[in-house]
Amino acid sequence: YPLRRQRQMCIRDRVVYADWGSAMQALSYEAGEEDKLVVVIDEFTYLLSEDRSISSQFQKAWDLVLSNKNIMLLLAGSYMGMMHEHVISAQGPLFGRTNSAIYLQPFSFAYTSGYFPKYTAETRVALYSIWGGIPGYWNRLDPGISLSQNMVTQLLTPNSPYHFEPRLLLVDHVQDPSRYVSILRAISQGQATVTEILSLIHI
Repeated sequence: YPLRRQRQMCIRDRVVYADWGSAMQALSYEAGEEDKLVVVIDEFTYLLSEDRSISSQFQKAWDLVLSNKNIMLLLAGSYMGMMHEHVISAQGPLFGRTNSAIYLQPFSFAYTSGYFPKYTAETRVALYSIWGGIPGYWNRLDPGISLSQNMVTQLLTPNSPYHFEPRLLLVDHVQDPSRYVSILRAISQGQATVTEILSLIHI
């Protein structure tokens, strides 16, 4: 965008709006005839966690205000279940209003050499086996220390965010994660067969 428009947007970013409808109305005034206004709302699922009606508010704003403006609205979210429910699903308020849905895939193993150049190939295989290809997980690791040290600081330290990650991932895909948490707990305690797991969780 022209520098003048960038400066105007920076000033208006400091304004606090009463609701999302007012904010969307203000955005509609910024849309030009030639230059497309691109609006990115990151972690849309955080908004949904605070207020489940947010997707309905966005639907109303899009239908009544933004759909006929030269605006591209990008909604990004970490939790696929919530994004599918509110944005992509036929039952979601925003269904039919998306031009494209992009599912960002994890990095392949090949990228580990660039992120962790000091690690041997064997160590990077172990790292990828534990953390997969999620960039957010990799960013928490310290490439200056050994993999074992990273495992201690990241996985075995009290109050580590990883302690809550399994439950958060389950909640993203199932309504009641308690049974699945019990199965994972049984496996962590050394139960290896179906019979052993069932006997421990009493299903």
